[in-house]
Amino acid sequence: MKKYLYSILLLSILGAILAGALFYQHYDPEASMGILSCGHGLENPCISVGQSPYSKILGIPVAAFGLLYYLIMIFTLLIADYAGDWYLAAAAAFTLPLSLLALVADIILAAIMISIGDFCTLCFYTYMVNVLIFILALFWYRQARSGGTISLLSMVKETVKTGPQTADKRAALSSFTLFIFLLAFSIFATNFIMNARTSGNRASDKQVQSFLTKFYASEVEELDLPDTKLILGNPDAELTIIVFTDFLCSACYSFFKTEKYLLSRFKGQIKILYYHYPLDAQCNSDVGRTIYANSCTASRAVNAAAEQNILIDYLIAHFARYKEFKHEYTIEWASTVLRDLIKNGNIHTIDKKAFEKDMDSKKNRQITEDHIKSAVRLKIDATPTLFIAGRRLVGVPPRDLLEALVRAELKK
Repeated sequence: MKKYLYSILLLSILGAILAGALFYQHYDPEASMGILSCGHGLENPCISVGQSPYSKILGIPVAAFGLLYYLIMIFTLLIADYAGDWYLAAAAAFTLPLSLLALVADIILAAIMISIGDFCTLCFYTYMVNVLIFILALFWYRQARSGGTISLLSMVKETVKTGPQTADKRAALSSFTLFIFLLAFSIFATNFIMNARTSGNRASDKQVQSFLTKFYASEVEELDLPDTKLILGNPDAELTIIVFTDFLCSACYSFFKTEKYLLSRFKGQIKILYYHYPLDAQCNSDVGRTIYANSCTASRAVNAAAEQNILIDYLIAHFARYKEFKHEYTIEWASTVLRDLIKNGNIHTIDKKAFEKDMDSKKNRQITEDHIKSAVRLKIDATPTLFIAGRRLVGVPPRDLLEALVRAELKK
């Protein structure tokens, strides 16, 4: 009988890890989840699903309920394994309806995910875990019934009508009930704390409205810009965000994480066009003095990545190692990022020599020069500088303010 118990226990631990990751990502969507990342590109479907209107029940993330379910299962199975005898059968009888309830909830959530049009990998894994738990619970319960140990109906009757007949059973039921209450309290209290922490960083409705009012009161500028291959998102999207950037700029690194969030939150609805404005006097005489040494080299590396059709993969790998090279970027770092991509199997057809040749080409340098000239005409003096619907934003606006602006633009 214990083979079913241990199998369900392992699956429940896996489910708790997945639910915990989804719970954390709900409140910190920009966080790096390592091997638990949902998607490998700029667009993270788990963010899209996790930030949708369907991601909460009574103001509590669905993932929190999932985490509670798995922890209840883990506690039940550990106690049954330790106590043995009657408690093993009781655990089998309890696990079956609980896993069935989780399965029904998953069917509803899967239908919602399909209607949203996004595929959350982590969510799907939890669905598969719950299907397996239900199947194992069903076999476990049938084995317990065939042994004549206990039935679900008899356990309910004993508890509801007369209460557990022995002192140890009464103590076990009381302890179990208390634990479930404290467990639920702990998870929902954690949810309250995380919500309060993130709410403190979020703008109020009044601040959002003030930001939008100020933005729409600003002048619409004429943007005569050259074409660029530095495109993120859907090239045919209805909303375009133009970004003048330096690929070694710390604020630009921060904004890259916001871009990933926006591309996930508004999947297929926006595109981001990059234009170079390296804060490096080596190629940009407009800056007067170098702020980020060799950012001209970084610009050439990004241009070469675009020419080789690996822009998105290259940018992700570039910013993944940003903290390592931000103060000492060299041409060797450009090659190192490329080697990372090849080593990790992200790209298979890249020609390293062609990449290096593109980096050093006259065409490449001309692209950066043309972008800088456009920036000078627009009197750009800081990075990142954004243009949305022709209006200028300087720096990195808080994510929720930018999200509200994007939503307002998409409604037009």
